[in-house]
Amino acid sequence: MGFEGVSTTAIAGRPDVTPPALYRDYEDKYALMREFGLYVMQAQNARLAEFGENLESDPEKVLTRGILTRLLLETVAITE
Repeated sequence: MGFEGVSTTAIAGRPDVTPPALYRDYEDKYALMREFGLYVMQAQNARLAEFGENLESDPEKVLTRGILTRLLLETVAITE
């Protein structure tokens, strides 16, 4: 099926949300998915930042912290 085959009715998904209601806030289903993707990435960024802050300064975890920090910075850069 893929994204192309998904209807706005299926995206709305609830009886109180109609496809025309989606178009009041989003130009099309692609704009809605872009917004959803940004939301998911921002939530991920927040979780990664929180996790990174909680890593101890244990020398064995320094590499892990460095990798996570780089991942976080790259993720933030592509979602801004």
